[in-house]
Amino acid sequence: MKKLIGGAAMVMMMAAGANMEAEAQEGFAIPASVEANHSVTINLLGIHYAYEHPLGRTGTIIGRAGLNLGAASEHWRTGTMIDYHDNYWMMAPSLEIEPRWYYGIDRREGKGRNTDKNQGSFLALKVQNYFPGYVSSDYVEITGGTMFVPAWGLRRVWRERWLMEFTAGYGVGFAHKDRWWGDDRLIRGVDINLRFGVAF
Repeated sequence: MKKLIGGAAMVMMMAAGANMEAEAQEGFAIPASVEANHSVTINLLGIHYAYEHPLGRTGTIIGRAGLNLGAASEHWRTGTMIDYHDNYWMMAPSLEIEPRWYYGIDRREGKGRNTDKNQGSFLALKVQNYFPGYVSSDYVEITGGTMFVPAWGLRRVWRERWLMEFTAGYGVGFAHKDRWWGDDRLIRGVDINLRFGVAF
């Protein structure tokens, strides 16, 4: 009788263990998480290389280096009532550090959508440092500067390679001293960026 009870108890324990393992596999699947990746992107304002490294399950930090391009037109009047008008283009290197939180990655996975290479919506804080560069003007110079840009964005990757990123934010920072203005100048403004490139 004791052997029969002991055998029955052993079978029940084995069945319970198998059931718990099955429930763990079905109900407690590993959630989506961010992954490391490299990318090369272009936009209307330049070309950049970036490396994104995971910080936890939904956070990353991005290091980005590149060359920024731009064009501008300015018109101003001096104290002697002389008008100046200048059209010019500029080119300057930059380095950026960008922590990100992908808050939309769980929602995308829940809807059965792809999350590879960190596809989803995110919040970010971009810290951008610009270095002295070239300007095709005798009246303007790029002396460099630093910007802090809280931003919202989204990231999509097609065919495991083709990358699109959109970000929108508002930046505050300062431009370094130059020969015209002297002291560092506070700068601020809307920051909208659309990148296309290759992720690998």
